[in-house]
Amino acid sequence: MTESTSEGEADAPFAAEEMALPSGIPPLPEEGFTVTDRWAWAQIVLSGSADFNARFSDDAEVCLTGARARPAPHDQPFEDAEGHMPASAEEIERIWSRRTLSPRFLNQILCCEPWRSAIPSAGIDITGARLEGGVERPISHGVILDACLLPEGLVLYGASFQSGLLLRDCTIKGMLNLCGVTCAQTVRISGCWTGPLDLSETRIEGSLWVTDCVIDGPADVMDLKVAGSFTLAGTAVHGSIEADRLDVGGTLFLRSMPYVPNFDLVNATIGGSLDLSASRFDGIVDLTNAQVGRDLRLSTREHQPPVWTGNAKLILRNAHSLALQADTEALLREGVRRTKTPKRQDFVPSDLSGFTFRTFGGRHADGADTLADAPSQVIRNWIESRKGANDRYTPAPYRAFAEALGAAGHADKASELLIAKNEHRLRARNTGLFTRFVIWFSGVISGYGQRNHRALFWYVALGFFGMAAGLWAQGWRPEVGAALPETWDAWLRASLDNAAPVVEFSPDSAGAMDRLLDGNAPDWLRSIWFAIAMLGFVVLSYLLAGISGVFDRGEK
Repeated sequence: MTESTSEGEADAPFAAEEMALPSGIPPLPEEGFTVTDRWAWAQIVLSGSADFNARFSDDAEVCLTGARARPAPHDQPFEDAEGHMPASAEEIERIWSRRTLSPRFLNQILCCEPWRSAIPSAGIDITGARLEGGVERPISHGVILDACLLPEGLVLYGASFQSGLLLRDCTIKGMLNLCGVTCAQTVRISGCWTGPLDLSETRIEGSLWVTDCVIDGPADVMDLKVAGSFTLAGTAVHGSIEADRLDVGGTLFLRSMPYVPNFDLVNATIGGSLDLSASRFDGIVDLTNAQVGRDLRLSTREHQPPVWTGNAKLILRNAHSLALQADTEALLREGVRRTKTPKRQDFVPSDLSGFTFRTFGGRHADGADTLADAPSQVIRNWIESRKGANDRYTPAPYRAFAEALGAAGHADKASELLIAKNEHRLRARNTGLFTRFVIWFSGVISGYGQRNHRALFWYVALGFFGMAAGLWAQGWRPEVGAALPETWDAWLRASLDNAAPVVEFSPDSAGAMDRLLDGNAPDWLRSIWFAIAMLGFVVLSYLLAGISGVFDRGEK
């Protein structure tokens, strides 16, 4: 014996006892609701779950596969293992017709009294149904939609969930609109295929999971705020991801995503780590002004590094993280040959202007996972990998890497990067000619403050040059086997004192030139010694500046 209404009479056979309600439970209104709605309501009241796949177990797999049948513009068809659909479109539609819930169903039971109060405290769980419509009011119960078909999309705009929300293995052929939703617990979207996704201005007190999904369109997560972690692991997005001003209290997992075009994380705030490992990026990943409280993670012991296609770019302009966890391989473009010191063009083009961090490594790093163990030239090539890297002088990335290398005990590599910083300034188009000369001269004299022994060498060389000029004026000429005159040491002491005009090493050096030449010092010698004194002053100034820390030295 079956009970039916005018709608769905042939396609939704349910026994009367399956729709029987316990005493005191209100039935659905007579108008606007079908037998299928009444069966689902009875099951929810009795057990919290309306499982159409269990009720119609013979066609559950056909139903799910057919729901996902569509043209496959991204080479991700949903055919079965033999490469064909398991049933005709007409058969699939007939199967779904007896699983269809009316557009008013969710709103009626979740938002309207007395039905809302009759729902079990655990919430509702609907499996294998075709649903139309959505909810736009406060919801006090948890909602689980499992393996459901939503042909018009799902609109939960502005809904408020006091418990969690779970969408699992659903097919959402329109937009999944969660804009402005508030949820006191966790939101999980797992194994779903959906059209565009809107999570803008959503507030989630728990965590957000969007895992192993296909999003066939753009994803808008601007101004999304998640108190816990946000996971996009295993999800392919066939459209841009706009995540301006994203606020995540925990970790943002962008791990193992098979396809990501453009990802905009401008002004994002992430309290934990940002994990990009094992994902495939085919566009611009923009982290301008992003703040990462812990690790910026590009590689881990457990996961492969990200794949950067020929279209990919990484922008870390003015971004900050506590730690940078990456090895060389995590920064290379797809298909390049792995070498010990990759060239600039081998790296994903990266804008590191203003990027700062404090240390290498992180929670999942060991010695092999960090750039600290790579040659400094590797870091330099990555910094200079973007097109137009020498258009403007941008010292911040060199300083940040140098400070982190110094803190990690790699003072030599830190100094090499600070030398690279000044060489970059020499090449920068916005560096003036006078500044360019001053920088070049400091490089020659003291290696930009990183090779202070050079200044000492130049000082001693000036002293010997002054000695040689004095001996020449005295009449000595260098000949093979000829010994230096006995006055050479007096000339050397006097010349070294002359090359250090601010310091007097010996009281006898004053007037030594006139004494040694009986007051007949030629003008050319006086000119040479004056020039040596001026150069000596400059050289010793650079030496003292380097020693005292006026120049960056890489380790503080």
